[in-house]
Amino acid sequence: MTACTEEFGCHASTEKIVSFVEQGNLKSRAFLLTQNLNQLEALELDEFRVVHVPVAEVEERTLLRFADALRTADTFAGPEAIGDRPPLKNLAEIPW
Repeated sequence: MTACTEEFGCHASTEKIVSFVEQGNLKSRAFLLTQNLNQLEALELDEFRVVHVPVAEVEERTLLRFADALRTADTFAGPEAIGDRPPLKNLAEIPW
């Protein structure tokens, strides 16, 4: 998905869901990857941001509906508003 505004320029986003079984329990984590398209010519990887989001938010953004088991396996516990969620700095910040 790509969005452009006069104030912030153009940004692209991609949604990802990771699901896995740990000790016999299904778990899922959802992420939003965003990129500032205004600086593509520099290919600055710092322009990529990964934000941990709830599976339900990926459903809303993509208009897809996932199995109840996948939503139940999501244990996201963060701020409700995406603007209040800082980008992940490293993998250790993900509550696996």
